[in-house]
This record gives sequence, C-alpha cells and structure tokens, in this order.
Amino acid sequence: MADLRLMHGDSLSRKHVLFIHGLGGDAETTWQSNNSKKIFWPKWLSEDIEGICIWSIGYEARMFSVRDSGMGLLDRAQNILETLLTEKSLSNGEIIMIGHSLGGLIIKQMLRMANDQSSREEAVELVNRVSGIAFLGSPHTGADLAHSGNALWGRIVLKLLLHEPSAATASLERNDATLRELNTWYRGWCYDKTIRHLVLFETKPYSIFGMIVKADSADPGLRERAIPIDSHHINISKPYSKEDEIYRHVKKFVETGTLNKCTIWLRAHWGKEHSGWEGYGNWAFCPKGIGEEYVIDKSVRLHQPYTSNSNGLTVIDAVNLLRAQLAEAGSSVRLVGLSGVGKTRFAQALFDERIGKSALDKECVFYSDISRSPSPTPRILVEKLIRDNIKSVIIVDNCGPDLHRELTKLSKG
Repeated sequence: MADLRLMHGDSLSRKHVLFIHGLGGDAETTWQSNNSKKIFWPKWLSEDIEGICIWSIGYEARMFSVRDSGMGLLDRAQNILETLLTEKSLSNGEIIMIGHSLGGLIIKQMLRMANDQSSREEAVELVNRVSGIAFLGSPHTGADLAHSGNALWGRIVLKLLLHEPSAATASLERNDATLRELNTWYRGWCYDKTIRHLVLFETKPYSIFGMIVKADSADPGLRERAIPIDSHHINISKPYSKEDEIYRHVKKFVETGTLNKCTIWLRAHWGKEHSGWEGYGNWAFCPKGIGEEYVIDKSVRLHQPYTSNSNGLTVIDAVNLLRAQLAEAGSSVRLVGLSGVGKTRFAQALFDERIGKSALDKECVFYSDISRSPSPTPRILVEKLIRDNIKSVIIVDNCGPDLHRELTKLSKG
C-alpha cells in the first residue's frame, strides 16, 4: 500500500513538492543527507523557499522476494495515483514531482494513466497542475543490474538463496520494450506542454555492482539536457549539504517559475487549451513593470452616472469606492472613456496596496483583453468560477456593453 506523508510545510501551500523513492528505498531514508546527521534533506527546501510543502510517498520496493513478488511498474503506478487522488490537500495547487531511480518511471506511468482517464475530472486536473518533474538516476530504458537478476544464471543463484527478483526489479530489465515504449510516449506527450524537467545522472560506480544506471538510460531524451553528477546511484538522492551540487540543482528547479493561483486554476480545468488570460501583472505595459508608481493627477476626475455629484471623484476616492464595490459578491463596474486615458492603468492600481485603502487581492484576479480572443470565453470562465464557488475579480479590457451586461447578469445569479 502506498503511504503518502506530509513531511514539511502547510498542505494549503500554493506549491506541492512530491518525492517518490526507488527500488530498495523508502519514504525517509532515500532522502536522507549523506552526512553524519542523516537529515531528511527535502526539509531544506521548505526552509529556503516560501509557499511550498513537502510530501514523501512510501511503498513496498523490495529488490528480491521469497514468495510474493509484489507489484510491478504498472500496478504500483496505478496504486500511487489512486493514493494521490484521494488526498484532498492535493486537489489544489501547483505540483512538482521528484523521483529517484524507479520513482521517476512511476511518475511517467502515473501521468500516462491519469492522462488516459479523460472522463475522470480529478485525474485530468492532477495532470494539468503538474508543472515540473525531476528525474534523479532514473533508468528510462532499464538497468543492467535488473537484467542480471532476470538472467538464467542470476535466477539460479537466487533460487539457491530461496529468492527471486521482485516484480518491480523484473520491470527494470535493460532495454525492456515496455520501458522504451513508455519513454517514447512521454517524450511525445510532454513536447507541447509547459512542464519543466530536471535530469541528473550518476557518473560513479556503486560498490561491486558497478554503474547501476548508465548515462544513456538515465537520459530520457527531452529538450532539457541531462546533467552529470559526481555521485553513484544511491547517493544521487542524498546531497551532503545545502552547498552540494545535487541540492543546488533541485532547489533552483523547485523555486523557478512559481505559478499564481489564476494560472494554476486555469491549467487544472483547461490544461493547454486556455489562452489569453493572466493573473495580476503589468497589464498597462508600464516601462518599469508592476513596481512603477501610479502617478496621481489631482485634476483627473471619475464621474458616476445617476449621481448628484457633478464634480466627480478624485482618483484616490474613486479607487477606494471601486474597491469597496468590487469586494461585494456579484458586483460589477464598467469604466468608460476615450482610448489612451488610462483605464487599464487605473484597473491595475485597484490591486496596488501603495494606493488608498483595502487593495483588492492580487491572487484572485483574472485579466484578459477581449482582442486576444481569450479561451475560455469570459462567459464560460465566469460560469465555471461561480459553479466552483471561487472568489475572484474578472477584468476584461475592451469589454463591450453587451458582454458587460451578460457577465453582470451571470455574477448576480
């Protein structure tokens, strides 16, 4: 049975990092540092990177067996996938998976199985939220050591010792057709997806067993180059310290490109099909980016229809008023003015905590310009957000009156 453990951090964090061990390993010792303290080193990531939580998956991974051969690659991948899908804390947020040896193959097989279940919403959403995968010494086309155990002489020796290769070991035979076909599928599947990869491979032999996973098998043939590491197969998952090259590679990989909540939600529900939407950003194309200060012109006024205030509101008063209105569920606002007067920059300022009071939450905004032909359409997006009870602010630039009325009617329910 797979054992999913929350090791460090808050399960409600935006980014989940899952560690999956390989043959002969377990949820903790596989990931212990290679020094006298034997620290579970993935916790260093939660110390050095904000907003992540660390999970470790344990499962039976014996190299040899006496009677029960256990699960092979396919069964174990399905077993772990079902474990992940039943964990409610993993139903939201970005996911990064890190696999050592067999663990990397399980990751690929899990993704294939989940991808094939297109009618199963939770499986599709899980796949869509995976943003990065790291392979540490994974035998993408098998390992010579497994071949030796499956060979006739190897089986004779094991029989004399009342042992035989486990199902997991048998599935790692060098140049196994199933592994080659899985790797070919994975290369094609991830080609047009925004999934980052880190591939590390060993360059030193391990004890009397020699080079367990050779360089050609450890390289899955992706766009990212495989990185040689001064380590043998066991220690490639055991950095010595935070200065170790293994940890520095993994840390950089995990902290790079954190997705905002808007992007994570869109990926979960539409995968690569979504386009034209983004979270809080430099919508007005300010030269210095979102950090550029919003210049307040005291002569500028915002006028409201159907009010007795003919003088209009100052920029600060208008910002505070619109924030208060948009904080209420089902409310809507339409800014009307000539092109170039600064409507988009004003909308961007509603989320800037340096201006006025009670800035809108940057994590809850979905922005698009209708000229981008956003997918999903604003109507479909709003319907889905309402159905899922997701608190959000929708900003649609160049929104015509008909579309505004349609979205207002939807939001009021």
